[in-house]
Amino acid sequence: LERTVLLLEDGEATVRTDRVRYPPPGIHGGGPGERGGWVVNLGRANERRLPSKQTGVPVRAGDTLTMLTSGGGGFGKPWEREEHLVLDGVLDRKVSMDAARLVYGVAIDPESHTIDRDETDQLRAGMAATPARVG
Repeated sequence: LERTVLLLEDGEATVRTDRVRYPPPGIHGGGPGERGGWVVNLGRANERRLPSKQTGVPVRAGDTLTMLTSGGGGFGKPWEREEHLVLDGVLDRKVSMDAARLVYGVAIDPESHTIDRDETDQLRAGMAATPARVG
């Protein structure tokens, strides 16, 4: 979850966040979730990432303050996820085609939006042969 507010006046902010330094762990072979945090002016030249806990952060009118909520860790090996569920994630724009291929081992044809069976089988065989791999 990402939430951004535009500051209308100069002031100070207080931030309290967990899972900034260490992301939420996955279990049973699942990869870690994304780290959370707070960012002043995300995507701007004067972007400033804040520590996990800070009081009195100076902010100016026109600044933005973005809260990045950490994502949960994965459950199970990503390359064992049912292929049709990965395709659904891509079609719902929750998973990129690159992530489908690199994390889940599912090759999706960008034109037909169907699973490329041969390439998917090759990708997943390679992932399964590398047990230390985490998505």
